[in-house]
Amino acid sequence: MEGHGGRALRRLEGSLDSAADTVRLFFALWPDDAARTALANLAGVLHAQCGGRQVPAGRIHLTLVFLGSVRASLVPALRQMAAATSGAGIELGLDAMEYRRRNGIVWIGASACPPALSTLEARLASGVRGLGLRTESRRYTPHVTLLRSARSGPQRPEFDTIEWRSAEFSLVRSGMRQGAVSYDVIGRWPLAGEK
Repeated sequence: MEGHGGRALRRLEGSLDSAADTVRLFFALWPDDAARTALANLAGVLHAQCGGRQVPAGRIHLTLVFLGSVRASLVPALRQMAAATSGAGIELGLDAMEYRRRNGIVWIGASACPPALSTLEARLASGVRGLGLRTESRRYTPHVTLLRSARSGPQRPEFDTIEWRSAEFSLVRSGMRQGAVSYDVIGRWPLAGEK
């Protein structure tokens, strides 16, 4: 799927002076429109209760594999590995909430990880390790950050399950632009079933 993310990739490649430069990357799922709206609305309610910084609707995502700082010269190999990674479409029920007091994070997650999601995460993590990069060693827990720097946890965390569907996964570059975190999708691949 060369067309998807092509402009962002060309911008990325044009901004690099040498192979020693690094970029911050992660693989992610983006919510469908209904899930994005529901999550943004919930984030607004939580922000009113807990304070902190609400994650903007356009940056709400579910991280599959966090790579951190990676040599930019590895981006083509990561894209090639991702293109060879198969997986089924993701259907996920976000039904659990947690407040991490230490870093002020409020997130919503799934009490059960569907097999299609755990398989996709495992395949991508294995591919990343195959390229000589490290991945987190803890068990994968699908979750979506809604608030950062929250002063307190939610007063009443009861909410209706939010259904999330994804038909593709992405490789994303994170950085700072005009004093704010920005995400550039530099590759997208379909989740239409097993190859």
